[in-house]
Amino acid sequence: MAIYRETFTTDLSSASVSETRGFNEDVTLAEVMVHASENITETIKVLFDSTNGSNYDTELDSTDLSAADDYVFRPTGRCIFKKGDAVKVTITNANTTGIVYGTILTETA
Repeated sequence: MAIYRETFTTDLSSASVSETRGFNEDVTLAEVMVHASENITETIKVLFDSTNGSNYDTELDSTDLSAADDYVFRPTGRCIFKKGDAVKVTITNANTTGIVYGTILTETA
C-alpha cells in the first residue's frame, strides 16, 4: 500500500480556495487537513468530483469554522476514488484574512 500526499497553499486575503486533485489510479481518501496562519471564520467543504460528471458529484463534508485555525476531515468508512475521480476542497474567503495550508492524504485502494 502506498500513501500519497498532496498540498496546497492559498492567501485568503486575495482569493478563496478551490483545489481539485485528480487520481490516475484507484485510491482511498485517508484525510484532509487544513491549517491556517491565524484563526479564521470560513466554510470548508470536501467534495467527491466524479469522473461520471457533475450529476454524481457529492459533498463529503461541510464545516463552518469559527475563530479556528485547524480542520481535519477523516471519512468514517472507506471513501474510494476510482481512476479519473477527484477530491475538491473549497474554502470561502468572506473575512479575507489568513493563509491556509492544506494537505490531502490518500492511499492506494
